[in-house]
Amino acid sequence: MLRWKFLFHAFILSSLPFFCHADQDLLKTSDVQKVMQELLQRHVEKKEVSPELLQNAVRAYIEQFDSGHVYLLEQEVKPFVYLSPTELSALKEDYAKGDFSLFKKIDVLFVRAIERARSVRKELYATPDTLFTASSQAAKEALEGSPVLPFATSPAALKERNQNELIAYIRSQMRRFGAADVLNQKKSVLANYEDEARTHENPYLFEDIEGKPLVASAKENIFTIHVLKAFATILDAHTSVFNPEEAYDMRVRLEKQFNGVGIIVRKKPDGVFVERILRDSPAAKQGGIEPGDRLVEINGRSAYNIPYEELQNLLRGDRAQKVTLTLKKTGELIDKTSPKTYTVRLEPAMITVNDDRVEISYVPYGNGIIGTITLKAFYKGANGVTSEKDVSDAIKKLDKIGNLKGLVLDLRGNSGGFLTQAVKVAGLFITNGVVVISKYSTGEEHFYRDMDGKTSYNGPLVVLTSKTTASAAEIVAQALQDYGVAVVVGDPQTFGKGTIQSQTITGGEQSPSYFKVTVGKYYTVSGRTPQLDGVKADITAPSELSYEEIGEEYLEDVIPADKILASFSDQLADVDPQMKPWYLRYYVPSLQQQENKWRTLIPELRRNSLARIQTNNDYQRYLTALSVAHQQKRPFKENVAPLHELQHQEAINVVKDMVDLDSTLKSN
Repeated sequence: MLRWKFLFHAFILSSLPFFCHADQDLLKTSDVQKVMQELLQRHVEKKEVSPELLQNAVRAYIEQFDSGHVYLLEQEVKPFVYLSPTELSALKEDYAKGDFSLFKKIDVLFVRAIERARSVRKELYATPDTLFTASSQAAKEALEGSPVLPFATSPAALKERNQNELIAYIRSQMRRFGAADVLNQKKSVLANYEDEARTHENPYLFEDIEGKPLVASAKENIFTIHVLKAFATILDAHTSVFNPEEAYDMRVRLEKQFNGVGIIVRKKPDGVFVERILRDSPAAKQGGIEPGDRLVEINGRSAYNIPYEELQNLLRGDRAQKVTLTLKKTGELIDKTSPKTYTVRLEPAMITVNDDRVEISYVPYGNGIIGTITLKAFYKGANGVTSEKDVSDAIKKLDKIGNLKGLVLDLRGNSGGFLTQAVKVAGLFITNGVVVISKYSTGEEHFYRDMDGKTSYNGPLVVLTSKTTASAAEIVAQALQDYGVAVVVGDPQTFGKGTIQSQTITGGEQSPSYFKVTVGKYYTVSGRTPQLDGVKADITAPSELSYEEIGEEYLEDVIPADKILASFSDQLADVDPQMKPWYLRYYVPSLQQQENKWRTLIPELRRNSLARIQTNNDYQRYLTALSVAHQQKRPFKENVAPLHELQHQEAINVVKDMVDLDSTLKSN
């Protein structure tokens, strides 16, 4: 339940160089101004570091260390978060000189806070039974899902917060592994909690993961990253600077490949266990390793004593060096002399990630099927792995299974990815035409078009969305809605992220830093942007997120929305005059026309859907429980999987209505 994790909504405009992490590339404090200058040059709105931005940067610096307000006291942070005009003027002068001594002064405060927190935790660990028995239902509901409180006003209040965080963590482990296992492994659970805490704290102490002091260059690198993170945050909600580990994870999500041995492990209270083996990975080709096997050692070190994040890094490995693993078969005791202990040496290799790609399902209907394609991201990797190809192959597979009479494209929880892939996926459902227009601070516009002149599917189509459908996923939903080829079903609106980020994460060359910066806004062919308001559903089918404050409107430093001219007729304004004859001959004649059939049927489709939801006892029970939880200001405790499926089922029912109404129209 530690609250220092980050959530990224990635919308990527271009592939800029990927930085190779080497000693000679470590950042220095002098790089802060260089990187900030680059960010400001690219940024869609902010062009200079003002006193107001500097004050916000100081606040962001404190918040990124103590986002849960479990380390610092109000009286400790007050002198920094409320700087006087004179202090701000001095801070701006220091920034101009590359002097970040104020932030180093705050770091001293962080060190004292960490030492205090470790002392408090040590005291709490001394009476574990108190922690593990603090589980009354009333206390449970009060602790879990509670909002972040203001900074504590006393050491006693701070200690109580640390205790509540620890109790909440224990409960999360009980839900994950079962109460019995957790209660039998109290010492291990507390040790894991301490590992997580120290993984966050050690960089602020300028220590490595084992608590050893870093060399001066590494200290300066970490300090510079912390400062840059704070400064990037103040530009807008989606401009960010990443440390190497965060950048690596983001790159894997975008490119669907990573270097490693292919073993996914889970750290439980009683050990580290193999959860699964990735297909076609070095571990799969080696053979013998099975899910459930216990990982005892990695490169001669006890796997259990290695913090989880470092363990993941070791399993990623370096292709130039083999990884040695000692494992035990399921059920074996931790005894290296056991005959069921075995050792393997694996050479890391590039692995294609098949998770979070495309999933398909279908239900029979009439003389055919209604299919569902679930797309969780917009990605592009090696070996021809793209979201466009995966969706195209899924359509072909569904059509081969049976007569594909209708389709649900499920984009719930899809937070974006590559812009070019969003254009190509949308292009599977239109002939030719503008999908998205990007507009930059200079007023320059760039048009992204589908130009293959054909569709992969042109029947009844529902795009299923939620409040967490964001960025590139919103492009697809709104573009298909604009052209009238799809009906949008789901939460009343999507996330509302209509901004474009340029980034230095994907690619192959070297770069001095990892960041993404907001460089413009995007608009679909209608001239509308999803920014702030999101994509409005044609038909509302509520989800478990109905009362959650999720979306761009709830973030700080957001970019305002506006509108540009529609581009259905595509005047080819940005096309090189020498290329216009080709466009006029091969592209313009097959432009996708706006379809009105589904638009005219939406009122009837909406009435049918509302009647089904209102008479569906299961759906109504969940919606009532959600409403009660919201009114009582407590988290929703029920299993949300059935509600997730009820929303999906309603999307299928809307497609069935579309099939039937379409058939009636054709027969008439």
